Amino acid sequence: MIARARTIVSWATTYRGRPLGWLWVLLATSCALAFVPLFDVLGYEFSLAVGVVAGFAAGHVGICVVRRARAAGSDGDVLALCGTALADSLPLLVAPLAVISMNAARVHNCDYLAGLAFYGVIPVVSVVYGACGGVLFGLATATARRGMAAWSVWVLGSVVLIVVNVVRHPPMFGYHALFGYVRGSIYDDDAHITTTLLVARLLALLTAGCFAAVAHVTHDRERQRCSWRVAIARGPAAAPRVFAVCIVLANVVGWLTLGPLGVRPDRGDVQRALGASRETAHFVIYFDPASAAARHMDIIAADHEFRYDQLRDFFGFDVHRKIGSYLYPSREKKQKLMGAKDAHMADPINREMHLNYAEFPHSSLKHEIAHVFTGEFHPLMKVSPAPGLVEGVAVAAEWDEGRLTAHQWAKAMMELDLLPDVVRLMSLWGFWGASAARAYPAAGSFVRWLRDVYGPKPLAAVYAFGRFEKHYGRSLPDLRDDWIEHLADVPLSKGDVEEARRRFERRSFFQRACAHALANIEDEAWASYYAADYAGARRGFERLAALEPGNAANRWRVLQMTMAAGEWDAVSALAEAMLRDDSIDASYRAQAEEAAADAAWRGGSVEDAAAAFAHLAMDAHVPSARRRLAVKRDALALQPKAQRLVQSYFEWQAPQLRLYRLRELTASAPDWALGHYLLGRALLNADAWQGADDSLRRAESVGLPSEEFAREARMQRGESLYMLGLWPAAEAEFALAAESTPWQGERDTALDWAERCRWAAGR
Repeated sequence: MIARARTIVSWATTYRGRPLGWLWVLLATSCALAFVPLFDVLGYEFSLAVGVVAGFAAGHVGICVVRRARAAGSDGDVLALCGTALADSLPLLVAPLAVISMNAARVHNCDYLAGLAFYGVIPVVSVVYGACGGVLFGLATATARRGMAAWSVWVLGSVVLIVVNVVRHPPMFGYHALFGYVRGSIYDDDAHITTTLLVARLLALLTAGCFAAVAHVTHDRERQRCSWRVAIARGPAAAPRVFAVCIVLANVVGWLTLGPLGVRPDRGDVQRALGASRETAHFVIYFDPASAAARHMDIIAADHEFRYDQLRDFFGFDVHRKIGSYLYPSREKKQKLMGAKDAHMADPINREMHLNYAEFPHSSLKHEIAHVFTGEFHPLMKVSPAPGLVEGVAVAAEWDEGRLTAHQWAKAMMELDLLPDVVRLMSLWGFWGASAARAYPAAGSFVRWLRDVYGPKPLAAVYAFGRFEKHYGRSLPDLRDDWIEHLADVPLSKGDVEEARRRFERRSFFQRACAHALANIEDEAWASYYAADYAGARRGFERLAALEPGNAANRWRVLQMTMAAGEWDAVSALAEAMLRDDSIDASYRAQAEEAAADAAWRGGSVEDAAAAFAHLAMDAHVPSARRRLAVKRDALALQPKAQRLVQSYFEWQAPQLRLYRLRELTASAPDWALGHYLLGRALLNADAWQGADDSLRRAESVGLPSEEFAREARMQRGESLYMLGLWPAAEAEFALAAESTPWQGERDTALDWAERCRWAAGR
């Protein structure tokens, strides 16, 4: 019976000495991936997975080719062996491609040609590398089993080198001959075949050529073995030896220049690429001396130290060494140097963080420093295996989620039946499978509740291994139930719930079909917009709307691009079409109605515009939306010239032109307080702090139309006074703003500014 089973297995897994089993493995893997989000279309993820399996399998195929040649007593040369290995490996590429292509009948593939390009760049190169490597390792060892062991050690060792580089150095990506490229951040949902990826694949092909060349010059054809005596023997065939030496040297040069080529940069490469540094009491800040960061380094350094002091008070300890803070001048340079284009990243293991440059105060700085602090929780476990704890602690320490607190956002999600289960958020797939917009505030609210109720010590203890019952004396589900009871008493208005509905409607990156293709198109559309190519931007968003017909955001972007182009008749038609669609939710319906009112205003239908603005203002829940509608409604009473200047304020234009037109507005309507208010905001954005303070004072003296405008003017004045170094006066403005706001999140923001003023004055 056992002998028969072995015969069946051997028949199913081998064919005339060929390892047929790998074909079944690739088929099974491809069929399984066809039901996994992101991997279920021909693209980057699918190519990566196939590249690993097919490339490793091709190595075994090459080893088996050598074994068959020995068994047959063949004296074939290395090129023939490599050719046979590649031919035998071809089904390993064809089968997965056929499976995923057929899967396109059930899962829409937005860009098949781009996926095919990824397939050619990653799995095809992996198979060439594996087949040539298998021939070399097969010839270098006495048996196929030893050859497979050597090949496995080679592959494992090359992966270990990448892991060590990722752990020890800033780059959070890896290029490898089999898997091609592993991204540094799952939040960057675009995927392109970059120049660096092509360079890395050329290096993989160069290494494959090195395998073949070394095998060729050491090849003992009679024994089908590698022998160094053959390589050093004198004879007429000097050209292959010269070629082998040249290609080996080329490989050595390639390995030595992996950092400068961007394939495997280390800390020194990143720091040299940025070019400058600034050391403070607790940080070493690396930046580009030709960037905006260099011009604002004093305020950036102070921002770092202020956030550090806040977090030291929150956690109750110091980070035991200075934190490396890398400020990248552009998204593209950050992606090239460390692997994350849009996402800010922290590295608790090395006490470093990587940030895109942003205007002061940096919105993510405190969050990322908090991640570095968590590295002090445990001597070994610098990152918790529970992602919900990793991000929850940072959100709880930062405690700045906008107009509402994380507790209030969690309460709103609970009322909308959108609240993620925090038990699942503690697991890897549970957290990353949830929408980030929901997962972060939910985890932050839960962790903040844990700290407020049980104190910081159990939180620090549970962080390392996620053993809640051991450190809290209660199971995680029981703690979750108590937290939900706490949320029931959190105050929330109907308007807050409506705002939350829109904020949390976006699906997880893993749940979007063709996520990479959509992200690439969106990036191109926004690039067109910022280049003032509104027609090109509109075409891009129209394409997105066609690919994702259920996503109202894309239709709204089409409308926005049409507004930017000033095609108001088309704006009116598009807005009316959105309003006739019952599937459009209330938030996008309100935006479409406002766009239609804007078109009516510019068309001279002032009464229709006034009625629409008034109606929208009654239902608006977000303060910024209410203020915008109030400005438009009040502007309708101005003279036509002044009205046109107000209209231009809401249109895309260069900042200098906006300032010029706002000065025209305040000159033509000096008694309109909102004109001075708008000018003050624009001057603040232009770093003209004294002018901003003067304009905002003028707005207050003329008389702002509501307390909401007065509160916002205080916040703007406070920031201007802070930048002027008038910290006590700035603190007073922020304190008044905190007292007058009904929203806890806004109050916390104002109080945070007041604390910053006291800190600056104390220094």
